[in-house]
Amino acid sequence: MIRKHMLFRLLLACLALGIPVMASADYAAYDITMQPGSSEVELNFTWLTTSELTGNEELLIGTDSYIATCSVAEEADTEGEESTDIFSCQVSSVAVEKSTSYSYRIGDGVDYTDAVSVETQDAQNYNFIFVGDPQIGSSGETEDDAKGWATTVTTALTAFPDTSFIMSAGDQVNTANSSSEYDGFFTAAELATTPFAPAIGNHDEDDLYSSHFNIPNVSADYGTSEQYSGGDYWFSYGDTLFMVLNTNIDDNSTHETFIEETIAANPDARWKVLVYHHSIFSSASHVADVNGTRTALYPIIDENDIDVVLSGHDHFYARTYQLSGGEIVEDGASYSSFDRRTQSDITAYVDLVDEAVVEVDSKTVGRTVVVDPEGTVYFTANSASGSKYYDFNEIDGYTNYYFAMYEQLKTPTYLNIDVDNYSLTVSAYRTDTGEQLDSYTIVKSREGRHSYE
Repeated sequence: MIRKHMLFRLLLACLALGIPVMASADYAAYDITMQPGSSEVELNFTWLTTSELTGNEELLIGTDSYIATCSVAEEADTEGEESTDIFSCQVSSVAVEKSTSYSYRIGDGVDYTDAVSVETQDAQNYNFIFVGDPQIGSSGETEDDAKGWATTVTTALTAFPDTSFIMSAGDQVNTANSSSEYDGFFTAAELATTPFAPAIGNHDEDDLYSSHFNIPNVSADYGTSEQYSGGDYWFSYGDTLFMVLNTNIDDNSTHETFIEETIAANPDARWKVLVYHHSIFSSASHVADVNGTRTALYPIIDENDIDVVLSGHDHFYARTYQLSGGEIVEDGASYSSFDRRTQSDITAYVDLVDEAVVEVDSKTVGRTVVVDPEGTVYFTANSASGSKYYDFNEIDGYTNYYFAMYEQLKTPTYLNIDVDNYSLTVSAYRTDTGEQLDSYTIVKSREGRHSYE
């Protein structure tokens, strides 16, 4: 339903974006965001508007014009005296060049917003930010959650001003059909100037998700159903292939086919990063919820040589060792900064509520570097907004076996991932102090790397 304070919503959106109210009042655009396109030389755009459609809704960027596709995102409240429909307008495959400054405006052929600046980045040596579960509204205080989220985004992009894009583990909002929670999410004004690539979480299952995010290469066959909005999708950036799964769909055979077909279509990818919401290696409230997903997904991940898995859902931070076949990789990698332990063979996946497998030593913290490793490393991101944290659930023989690092700090955090032609480094940071909590680097030897043009 459309609320009577729509004009107030538009005022807040304009102020957040630095758009003069008089300019925005002519063309009522808000919740403006970009998504990556198929590759580093494309961008997708989305905005909401209460302006009546003219058929000429467009994006002006540089000297180019792109006509938008618009549809109803929310129907008017027929009982409201001043209510109106809200439309979602989207433009896909906008051509851009690397390391170039742009400005864009959006409008309807007559009225336009003021210009918004965008700067594209180098795709060979770049970084992106990964965030866990903003879940605006889950604390019961939408405004506080929105402030925490906006602070994390601003802090991350201040620390890493040349960030290429932001990725999310999902659960952007707490209530999937809540316009007010999406309004809170978009108080992070940088979402209009930095591409944002979301995974869909279990709290995002509504058409408002697809009304707000124009994701690239979304599958109509894999990771989708009539019940859920959004499917599996992919994009490439330089030498990296990003595959994002909708793990609300538990038919993992469809995810397997999607991964295999996507890799086959991108044979030159040096790095393969898999992103989805439901962490399969976590140790908080959802540790026992994902046993079925874990046993189904990890062989698929192994078979397709995924380098890194990024996920959320469990609202605490964890990093595993290199895992393959459900066990820690003891050979095939060189480790520094910690002593490897000799572990006995264990059953890969058990009912973690009823059984502890092996008692081992405590966690390892600090900086880790692995060279030409076998297997995959899994990261679980904590809340980026502070809206909700889950208590840590320590299980001997599971937590202490698989996890090289884990923390529940109960403060917002984010990950920065640096990628170049031969190394990928994932570092975790506190939002409040900027302190680095953890750093993990995968090095692929120079003999095996190839040139990116």
